[in-house]
Amino acid sequence: MCGISTTCAPILMDDDPPVILKLGEMASEIGYYNFEWRFVTFVMFNIQTLIAVDVFLSKYNQSVILKRGKYLPSQRTHISQYVLFGTQSSELSDMLKWLRESMYDTSGKFIIVCATIDYEECGEDEIFQTISNERILNVVVLKAQNENNPQIFSYRFLEPEKCVNDIPFEIKFNNSENAMNWKSMFREQLTNFHQCPLIVSTFEQPPFMILNSSENPSGIDGDVLTLLSDILNATLVLKLPTEGEVWGTYEDNNWTGSLGDIYNFRAHASMCSIPLTSDLYGNFQISFTYNTMDIVWTAKLPLLKPAWEKLLHPLKFYPRLILILMFLIIIILNSLTRTRFWKNITKVINASPPNVNLLFYSWVIFLGLPILRMPSKRNFVVFVYIWIWFSFIIRSCYQAALKDSLKHKLYEKKFTNIQEVLRDKYPFGGLESLRDYYSEDDDISNNWMSLNFSNTYEILDELSTGTSNFVLAFNKEVIMDYLKQYNGSRKLQIIPEKIVNSPSVIYFTKYSALTGPVNRILKILVECGFIQRVYTQSTYLQSKLCDQTKHQYEPMNVKYFAGTIGLLILGWIISIIFFTVEAYCGRLNGK
Repeated sequence: MCGISTTCAPILMDDDPPVILKLGEMASEIGYYNFEWRFVTFVMFNIQTLIAVDVFLSKYNQSVILKRGKYLPSQRTHISQYVLFGTQSSELSDMLKWLRESMYDTSGKFIIVCATIDYEECGEDEIFQTISNERILNVVVLKAQNENNPQIFSYRFLEPEKCVNDIPFEIKFNNSENAMNWKSMFREQLTNFHQCPLIVSTFEQPPFMILNSSENPSGIDGDVLTLLSDILNATLVLKLPTEGEVWGTYEDNNWTGSLGDIYNFRAHASMCSIPLTSDLYGNFQISFTYNTMDIVWTAKLPLLKPAWEKLLHPLKFYPRLILILMFLIIIILNSLTRTRFWKNITKVINASPPNVNLLFYSWVIFLGLPILRMPSKRNFVVFVYIWIWFSFIIRSCYQAALKDSLKHKLYEKKFTNIQEVLRDKYPFGGLESLRDYYSEDDDISNNWMSLNFSNTYEILDELSTGTSNFVLAFNKEVIMDYLKQYNGSRKLQIIPEKIVNSPSVIYFTKYSALTGPVNRILKILVECGFIQRVYTQSTYLQSKLCDQTKHQYEPMNVKYFAGTIGLLILGWIISIIFFTVEAYCGRLNGK
């Protein structure tokens, strides 16, 4: 029995005209000079085209996968270059439809060979109508014109004044052995839309997408999208998602929202700053990463601390500890001066015992009050001067920090991670697509409260006014843009632990041919710094867009001096008590 090998050619050569052999040879030459050798080539055929397939394989000599029949293996290799052999235009059209339905990469390169001597059964118009309907761009069709002469056809998907073209044109070639005949057979497509519509599904989402009724969109994504359409010479058409202003989720074997528009071929692309997940990566084609975005947790600000605590706020833990230890040492030394041990020491060093309260004078100097007496010994004078210098430094730093502390609000401890939210049993959640990032964390995934996109802004209103305990997962740039609208009058806390730093990409239908041209433009825009420039102009990072200086400080009321007044009153009470005790004790001594 004859298999697929070079031994089949002599046996079948007498029954087939030379043009069939020529078609197989031409297909091998085109594949050899246009396919990438590092990728495997998919060859699909039937038994009637065996001779052309045999000639192709004998000439091509690169890695191939042979397929005869419509079955899908359990494990598939990514394929981006194809050679299809058939005997009828209807058969080849059926192959192309099957490849699309079976989720093969139809954005790759196709060589279609109609290897039959029944020339009327191989109508190129029918083949290219299917090619156009299936959105296959990089394709050449080989067929026989007569027993000796082959023909090569291709087409342009977009033509001026005809936005969806299915009319082929013939590629002229000579029969010489010159390899230049076969190089550059696959020309770049979709580099010029000829003012044909580029339909993009999107919706209002500042600062990424800001829609204007009569002008081009603005914002980070809006400016990039406008430039993309201009470079592609396309008429930009913005389409709101069919199911409303939502990113989209997978429901009932279909996608909804903006993703549903491209999944169901209602739009060419989706540009809604959707965080990338493994589910989206597997079901859609993504563009070159042109930016990144932070997905974070946000919550209302914690409760305000009492105003009197502002007196202690400038002093952190270690400064407080050092001051307490120093005064404890002074108290111990003051108590030690009343002991017999200290009297013996003063006799040894030939010094008179102190007749003043060491603790009292230390506190007086620390407060910056004058003292009436100085030690007679020079060594003790040095200690006093050192204490005066130290007290001056501490007091000056404290007063400077206290002024700033009194002008700001002090809050209780803020959240640092999502585990603290779980511990305190706060409700939390966000858009359903963000839940995928916690698919392996049952505590978060099982307690997640799903929200619609419109509901997130209602939650932000409640959080910024302090009327809700909900912890919201959302885009950080969107949160900051929301706060910018209120110019500092509303505030939120953003938990430092990020959910994810997601790449910003444009989504396309799986294996969309539009991905390549868009990627080339995005790479240039990123490399020249255009994207970063647009980002700094459109977000809160540029201080000119969000002047919050007049809201940076708040007026100081009497409550902010409650701690100071309380200490002053406490000092008066203690002074009165000591004065009363001394006066009473002195009267007793007089008697």
